[in-house]
Order: sequence, then structure tokens, then C-alpha cells
Amino acid sequence: MNRAIKLGLVGAAALACAATAGLAQQGPVFNVTPQSAGGPVAAPAATPPDTSPAIPATPAATPGAPCHQTRVADLELTTEPSGQVAIPVSIDDRTYMLAVDTGTIHTVITSRVADELQLERDLSAQVYVMAGGIPIYQVAYSHSFKVGTMTTGRVGLLVTSPNSLNYDTDGLFGPDAMNNYDVEIDYAHGRFNLYSQDHCPGQVVYWTRGAYAQVPMHVDEDWHISVPLTMDGKPLNAFIDTGAARSFMTLGTVRELYGLTPDSPGMEKRTNVSINGTRPTTIYRYPFGVLNIEGIAVQHPDIEIMPDSALGKDAPPLVIGANVLRQLHLYIAYKEQMLYATPAEAK
Repeated sequence: MNRAIKLGLVGAAALACAATAGLAQQGPVFNVTPQSAGGPVAAPAATPPDTSPAIPATPAATPGAPCHQTRVADLELTTEPSGQVAIPVSIDDRTYMLAVDTGTIHTVITSRVADELQLERDLSAQVYVMAGGIPIYQVAYSHSFKVGTMTTGRVGLLVTSPNSLNYDTDGLFGPDAMNNYDVEIDYAHGRFNLYSQDHCPGQVVYWTRGAYAQVPMHVDEDWHISVPLTMDGKPLNAFIDTGAARSFMTLGTVRELYGLTPDSPGMEKRTNVSINGTRPTTIYRYPFGVLNIEGIAVQHPDIEIMPDSALGKDAPPLVIGANVLRQLHLYIAYKEQMLYATPAEAK
């Protein structure tokens, strides 16, 4: 049976974007009802550029106030059979499950959802191409969009075929909706939290008194995030993709860094693996020893090795997907440009 691997929408990991002008980059900025979240916050959040369907952000803390975190959303995190995680959102007062996807650009719904809600549709002014060459060229407009207690009005959502997602969700919750907040993904306990970005730098890991990684992350113009790490002693810049079920590298990268080829001892060949439901390809696996993020170690990371042509010439050296990330507890501070991580069960 072919097994599908979801790579995400455009950008460093997987896609191309034929840009003209169109669907705005700055996504939903919600009206929020702050929740107390005990733990370490200060300095007003930056005002996002007025370039897309907006949803107003969390008010800034009073200058000189005690340092604390303000949680604005607390949602159940559901693990899909494929390994991706999803959250419930309300679109026009109906609940749908969207996969949490830091590797996409825009929030996406399937054509089935757009049909059910009878949403107004239009051609997007940009054509987005998913891994495997699947184009996305339609945008649908909802009347309301709600995440927890956070709400907004009319929002443009990209529309794709249900078959292109390869897992049982209704779409993707992208960084256009997350980048105005800090994002906590607690895989072990099934929670997804959003926080105000108005906090004291470096004081966000409230769930443990033990060691944690604090890693500078690069946030590109599409809100994709990448961090430095090592794998078997080799330094790599890894793309963090919560929407990818698997983690992967290209043959070119493993050849350059580790001297591995398809015929090297330990390389396991697998055939008939499809990417987003497209033509099957051949992938490989190799028994890597340890992936290390600032002292937080993942033993024997399961990394799939793909032909360079499957990911495109701009593919990052390493994409870390849900099969590795779920061994961690993550806190993504977009404004601070810092990734915090502990082992998933850290207390």
C-alpha cells in the first residue's frame, strides 16, 4: 500500500509559490478574552501590518506590571492516525478539525468544508503548489472564524482537495493564524495553548524545573521556522514542520554530511511511497543515533531519506516532523524568535 507523506504548503520545505499579489500574508488576528496562566511576560506586542483579513490582537501589559504569561486559548490537541495533531475550530458556527501546521503558510480548508458551508469562493492571486505538484488556486471567505474564545469575522481560507491532505482532518491551521501569539504544543497531555507575546524573554517554560532547550530560531517571511541542532555530531539547520507526519532529508544531504549512498550498509530501501497522493517514489531509512537540540536528546530519530527531486532544489537539510516532535514539549515564541523544548513528559 502506498503511504502518503504530507510536506506542507510552499516555502523552504516543499513548495513553490507563483506570486502576483493576492491573498494577504498577514492572517487572522483574533479578538481575545485573556486567561490567567501563571508563569512568566513584558513589552507590548508589535502591531501586525494591515495586509490581510485581520482579527485584533491581545492588549499589551501595563508597563511595570509583574512578569507573567497570559494565555488566550487552551484547546484539546487530538492525534490523528497518521501522527499529525489537530485542534477544533469553528467556521461559520460549525466545528471542524484543522491540523496544526507550522510548515504551511496560510490556513487551509478542504473543498468539502467550503461546499458544506456554501462559502463564497474566488481565484487566489497567488498559486500555491503543495509537495507533489498539487496546485492550490482557490480562496473561500468565511463569515466567522473562532479558535477557543478568540473570534474574528470574514477571513480568506485557501481551498484544497481532501485527497491532498492524506489524513482525516478538515484542513490546516497555519502560521498566518499563529504568528501573532506564542504557541505551546503539549503532545504528551494533548493540549494546544496560545499566549500573548507580551512576556519576559526567556521566562516561558512553566511546566518543569528541569533542564530545557532554549534555541534561537529563524523565522522567514512566510513564518516558517528553523533551528540549529546536531544529528550524530553533524550540525544541521532543521525546519520545524508540525504538519508533517514524518521527518526527512534528501539523498544529497546525507551524501554530503554522512557519506551515505543508497548502497551504503544500513540503508533500508522502501518503494511505492507517495507524497500527497501523487506518483509513488522510493525512499530510504538509515539508523541514525541521536538528534540533539541544545542538550535535549532524541534517541534513534526516524528519518526518511528522499530523492532530491521529491523535495525540490530549495529543500532544507532536515525537516523535523511529528514523529520526532511528539517526543518533545514545545513552546514557539515567534516574536522573540526562540524555540523552547523539553522531553514530552518533563515535570
